[in-house]
Amino acid sequence: VEAVRAARKPVEDVEIAFSFISLGDENVDLRALVDEQRAAGGRAFYHHLSDAEISSVRTAFETRFRTLLPRQFAPGPEALAQLERHLQALREVAEGRREESAGAVRSATSFDAFFPETGPEPTGRAARETDTEHVVSVLEAVADTAVLVPLAERAEEAVALVQHLLGVYGVTPEAYQAALGRGGRVLTAVATVRRVCRPGAVRG
Repeated sequence: VEAVRAARKPVEDVEIAFSFISLGDENVDLRALVDEQRAAGGRAFYHHLSDAEISSVRTAFETRFRTLLPRQFAPGPEALAQLERHLQALREVAEGRREESAGAVRSATSFDAFFPETGPEPTGRAARETDTEHVVSVLEAVADTAVLVPLAERAEEAVALVQHLLGVYGVTPEAYQAALGRGGRVLTAVATVRRVCRPGAVRG
């Protein structure tokens, strides 16, 4: 309080009022200064927010961060351990250490083949539930990751990433096509990838 008074003294002829928002611990000295100003007819306020009140307040900066964690997993060490292969694959892609197989195709022209606007014709092969779940997770990861890439490069990067992640999960091209044929959540995830990578080409 004395430091505040000393700073104000050279211009004491000018009406200056100090108001405070106190965060965390109560500051009785600043509160007394505000009371003193108000008693002298000044306009000042003092408002205190405890740590508990601060922690419960939502702010304009609060947001739900993008995450590659599937919705059914609660964040925690056990969930991260189960997703370690997935996270490692993304790290390898991000660090440019991916070794593309001889049959891998890295081209924007292959985008429609991997992410068709409509489901493929039935092949007669039923997709396994585990493959379908992996495909949905992979497609959601591609959509979340593609937004970090410049729009002009998203289609090509999406093709490279989906091939890599399918390989990590051991989902063959045939199994991937079979999963696409199941429609439902798989095609919803494909549609999200298309909206992210080619927003101008999405119908409706």
